[in-house]
Amino acid sequence: WMPLFPETSGGHCSMFGAWGAATQNSYGGKTLQMRALDYMTQDFLSDYHALLVYHPADGEGHAFVNVGFAGMVTLVTGMNAAPVALSQIGVSNPDSTFGPQKNGQGIPFIFLLRDLLQFGGTLPDVEAALRKAHRTIDLILGFGVPFDNDKGGDAPFTGVQYAADQVRFYDDTNMLPVNASWHPKIQDVVYHGMDWDCPGWTKPLGEKLAQYHGNLTAALTVREINARVQTGNLHVAIYEIEQQIMYVSFSAGEKQRALGGPAFAYERPYARVDVGALFAVAL
Repeated sequence: WMPLFPETSGGHCSMFGAWGAATQNSYGGKTLQMRALDYMTQDFLSDYHALLVYHPADGEGHAFVNVGFAGMVTLVTGMNAAPVALSQIGVSNPDSTFGPQKNGQGIPFIFLLRDLLQFGGTLPDVEAALRKAHRTIDLILGFGVPFDNDKGGDAPFTGVQYAADQVRFYDDTNMLPVNASWHPKIQDVVYHGMDWDCPGWTKPLGEKLAQYHGNLTAALTVREINARVQTGNLHVAIYEIEQQIMYVSFSAGEKQRALGGPAFAYERPYARVDVGALFAVAL
């Protein structure tokens, strides 16, 4: 069944959340978030990219946008009107802290993530739902919300080690996995490259984030981070969360490839999407 295929696949993806000191000279400390989806780019996916906008009835949750595929009701990338933004990575190289998987005995994560965007309005909402869920496979998740740099307070981005037997939450101060050589802490940044135990991708991503620390923007992420690290072959979503703006790029489908030009999302043009305006559409 097509909506369930991500539950049995090992997609490799990347993410970061940045705020405060990391974006102080560009966004005044507001939250910037990236989600890169690295997976197969066959035409059954690349020909059917879509932005699916949902407007639940009153009392039935938040409006949300699913960066996905035509005909798919499940979700791996998106943002809601609260606003809360989502990043997700499949884990193929876990360490011993993940424990055994449940082999499908629980809620498929692609349905859980959709529910989280529909019904989750805050990071505590998200964390409570993840703790309660009957989790199955190993994942890394990231959730970002607005950050008031004038007031400080809790980090507006949480990373999640998602496993069947336990779930752990962290920010820039207690980032996981702990490895000073290839996954060093960066102030007001949480990041992962392609997998959990993955020095070859995580280290270059961290080096780029450190290089541009204090000046991170969506445009710089497009030009100097995803394109240089080469992550996000199927799609990329970059969220300016407070502004409710999203920048998206998709891999080329069959007709686009016939015209020439790059094939992967990270090397193709991005569209600027005012998701706040989409959520405000009167129905």
